[in-house]
Amino acid sequence: MKFLVFFAIAYFSLEVAGAHAATEVACQAMFRNADHNSDGRVGGPELQPFIASLLASGMSEEAIEHLVFRGAEFKENCMRDRLTDTPSK
Repeated sequence: MKFLVFFAIAYFSLEVAGAHAATEVACQAMFRNADHNSDGRVGGPELQPFIASLLASGMSEEAIEHLVFRGAEFKENCMRDRLTDTPSK
């Protein structure tokens, strides 16, 4: 019985942790989808789906206007949940 309880707690802890941080593969796919002009950078209008999460992370609107991510920077911020792809309204 103790094993079953421990297993259940461990399983649900992993599920909750996994629900928040994106995987490396998911972040790479998100970058490819966001890089509309295939220049290896995401910035300007390409950042539109990520503005809410960037603002929530404490970045100012002015800083976001000048922000450009290259692949590695995008992936790092994505995996730290600083970038989440929110649908446009």
